[in-house]
Amino acid sequence: MTFSDNFGFRPKTLGLIVVGFVLLYLAYTSIRKLRVDALGRAAMTVSDPSLVDKLASYGGESSADLLLVVAGGPAPLPNRISAIHALVSRKDVALVSRLSALLVPPEPLEVRQAIAQALYLTGCSPECVKNVLYYQERISEGARPAEEMQAEPPHSLSKTEQDLLAVLDQVLRKNKAALEIVLGQVYGLTTYFPSSFAIQTVERLEVKSACPALIHTLLSQNEQVHNSPEYQEVAQAVKILRCVADTPPPPQ
Repeated sequence: MTFSDNFGFRPKTLGLIVVGFVLLYLAYTSIRKLRVDALGRAAMTVSDPSLVDKLASYGGESSADLLLVVAGGPAPLPNRISAIHALVSRKDVALVSRLSALLVPPEPLEVRQAIAQALYLTGCSPECVKNVLYYQERISEGARPAEEMQAEPPHSLSKTEQDLLAVLDQVLRKNKAALEIVLGQVYGLTTYFPSSFAIQTVERLEVKSACPALIHTLLSQNEQVHNSPEYQEVAQAVKILRCVADTPPPPQ
């Protein structure tokens, strides 16, 4: 007698059991998807952070994508903040880094603050660092955040906005390798004349690893450009960062 004879199993019976499990799984995933989609739609219109919490309780990419939609879409502000916090709880650098695309002056202060904290707590990819620098560049060039958009905006940033920029500086410091890449590729730190924003950034963040590139820029220029504002800006950065003292002397 065979094993199937002893225990009463037949190939046909086993096949029906397998099909039954497959159908149950498909039914479960379908119901789950409908539930997740319904929570996502509700969170976009009804101001109720508990809806976001219920959405976040479902794992997987579909719920993560919907949380990103809620965080970045025209959802009620409390729901957006709750979605950002929910994404942080997943501890996924790549996922949270996508929030950095929302880091623009027109966004409400609460959203920008939540994103800055999220990036600080979780991490920031190279693309995220690029978005953070872009935001800081816009602010440095005079763009004013949503809460300061008025007929006669103040000339200086508010204490709250300064605190926000300080948190973003900490994000950049924690991701210095990506910062150096972006400053080189996007802002020309390793070229003959880096952008003023790149120089200001390495000075403010004390990026001493930028010294070789800055000194190379100085040594590569002829005397005709030594009085130019661009050259003087690089020379000032070298002085502020004390690059000369930290740079090995040339071989004899």
